[in-house]
Amino acid sequence: MNVIFNHHAKKLYFTEIEKNITISADSIVRNNDNKLRSLDNPNEVIYTATYSKYEKTYPYMPMPLPEGVYHITGAEQLKDQAMIDIFGEYIIYTDAQPEVEIWDLDFQGGYREPTGEFVKDTGYLIHYSAGPYTLGCIATHDKTDQYLAFELCVHELYHNKTMRLTVV
Repeated sequence: MNVIFNHHAKKLYFTEIEKNITISADSIVRNNDNKLRSLDNPNEVIYTATYSKYEKTYPYMPMPLPEGVYHITGAEQLKDQAMIDIFGEYIIYTDAQPEVEIWDLDFQGGYREPTGEFVKDTGYLIHYSAGPYTLGCIATHDKTDQYLAFELCVHELYHNKTMRLTVV
């Protein structure tokens, strides 16, 4: 099975299965480009995700998941209510690690300017979102659709161990 996410169409396509399935999804972020993220408010600053609590994190400006080929690496039914409140009950992991530009912060802790330096960011998921925005993840906005995507991924990963995610 292949999964294709089309930014423009706002759809996730599950292909190469008995019956192709399409799910509504998007990757809309609040950032400087669309003027939806405040540069002055320190509470609006986002930091890179890492695989280890010992790795340094960097301030960056969220961007939609870039076009490219990635892999779906796992799926999990969450148990922690705080996590469910953020991501919904089911999450799908990817190996996406796009390069993001590090930002300098001003004296008050808000965004000042991009540095021209780049670092890999991790933690890009496919998950449910009750709100319109993510930090770059692919979001479904219907819990039934998210459960369907989760079940498709669990089944495919169990039987074939690998799934390609193409973002266009």
